[in-house]
Amino acid sequence: VRSNHSHQVLLVQRHKPDDFAKLMQIKPVVFWGTLSKIVSAINELDDGNYLILRDPNEQLLHIHSIPEDAFDGDFDDDDDGADME
Repeated sequence: VRSNHSHQVLLVQRHKPDDFAKLMQIKPVVFWGTLSKIVSAINELDDGNYLILRDPNEQLLHIHSIPEDAFDGDFDDDDDGADME
């Protein structure tokens, strides 16, 4: 049974920035440069709520404007998810 309210966190890992950059096999300067680009793109947007999604097939992030109440929890519990794409 699918539910919009029952989720579990499977794993949380903490890494120091330099260790994470080594793990991802990138130079720390590239890591911080990428983060800087993301923050700059967000700062150019109007105030509001946004959802950042990574495209699974490309090296691309999508930033979507969403309504303030998008995640307030007013979901239909009877939805079986059959019509989901």
